[in-house]
Amino acid sequence: MDARHPPAAQVVIEDAMTDALPRDSHHPLVTTLRFFADPEGTLDRCAREQGDPFHLKLLGVGDMIVTSTPEHLRELFSARPELFTPPWTDNLAPLLGGHSLLLLAGEAHRRERRLMMPSFHGDRMRAYGAVIQQITHRALAARRPGPLVALTLSQEIALEVIIQCVFGVTEPDAVARCRAAVSAFVDAYTPALVLFPGLRRGLFGDRGPWARFVRNRAAFEALLLDEVARRRARHEPGREDILSLLLDARDEDGEGLTDQELADELRTLLIGGYETTANTLAWAMDLAVRDPEVRRRVLAEIDALGATPEPAALAQLPYLGAVCQETIRMRPVLSVVGRQTVAPFTFAGREVPIGTVLGAAIFHLHHRPALYPDPERFDPERFLQRKFGPFEFIGFGGGARRCMGAAFATYLLRVSLGTMLAGFHWRCASPEPLAIVRRGVGFGPARGGPLVLQGLRG
Repeated sequence: MDARHPPAAQVVIEDAMTDALPRDSHHPLVTTLRFFADPEGTLDRCAREQGDPFHLKLLGVGDMIVTSTPEHLRELFSARPELFTPPWTDNLAPLLGGHSLLLLAGEAHRRERRLMMPSFHGDRMRAYGAVIQQITHRALAARRPGPLVALTLSQEIALEVIIQCVFGVTEPDAVARCRAAVSAFVDAYTPALVLFPGLRRGLFGDRGPWARFVRNRAAFEALLLDEVARRRARHEPGREDILSLLLDARDEDGEGLTDQELADELRTLLIGGYETTANTLAWAMDLAVRDPEVRRRVLAEIDALGATPEPAALAQLPYLGAVCQETIRMRPVLSVVGRQTVAPFTFAGREVPIGTVLGAAIFHLHHRPALYPDPERFDPERFLQRKFGPFEFIGFGGGARRCMGAAFATYLLRVSLGTMLAGFHWRCASPEPLAIVRRGVGFGPARGGPLVLQGLRG
């Protein structure tokens, strides 16, 4: 038995549970295909038909009980961590690696989180601000006025930030090699491979999507392990990139992370921070530029800092911060975060079987009118009027498994968005609000968020 991943059976909700909780009346294949194409619409349908919490069954995932009410989320996120294990480990392990923090449970998860957490302390963000701003300036300087795709721009920025601030790779040729390996790796693991385990076989020899992913993963892992070994051998004190900090991290027994553990955590930081941050930054650009009053207010706040605002000053601006929070509220990049029970657990007044996945529906929580009046309206002011609790705003998850990189992602969003708005005139290419579409393992704006770069401000 692998102590890092306590066993949790793929269960069928028992009859006693079925009597107390409505069941999805549709065949799992139908629900899976609908969820693959339209996750939010599928969750909407289940909530309308069953109430909250509701039941959902997906092929390759199993039974889920999903909620979007703060009271039930309090039960889930406040419960003892040892009652749960991460769900969907078989689906995600090929992408993240067996040592990934996202897939660990119990003491292994606590140890790894303690080792990694200091590297993401809020005070360390200031060390990355100048790099984030320089990367943003460089990405914009390479573009001429005219139409562009916000997501293409934000992906470039997010990837360069991860390569330099997380991996610590700064030499131009090494950055180019890393960029190519990362792009090939990320692009190869499609949502279909995540949801349908049958595709994770060599059905098409060495030419199919799984074979392509395995090749790209091997190339990327070799690059990561080579960088870890090189940096461990050189030992350069004083470096502040995440990899350097993790190389120095030690637990209570004086033990650090192995090379393979470091490689898997670097992969996890890439997957957790690249597409998610890029999608959110693209949404933030679209939403901030689309609303004239929001644009006016955020520019007035930025302009008060002077002609060349410092990254740390941008990160402290209240309204700019509210714009970023409202973007995460309206357009979370994930539909559901979950926990799988490994012990008896009472949820919403019902005993749930061991092995059941309990899910928190992020989008639906963030669009509850009782919490967020007129939820379809982009209104950063709501985050200046009140502070939302940890069971009301869960853009980075919640409880003992809340995203460890939340401070880093938020800092990147504020500095990069502030820099783009401060230096350039923008307008939306389409007058109509953009639809939400699947992008990798998350969701982003339709057509990547078409914008028009109109030129320098001032």
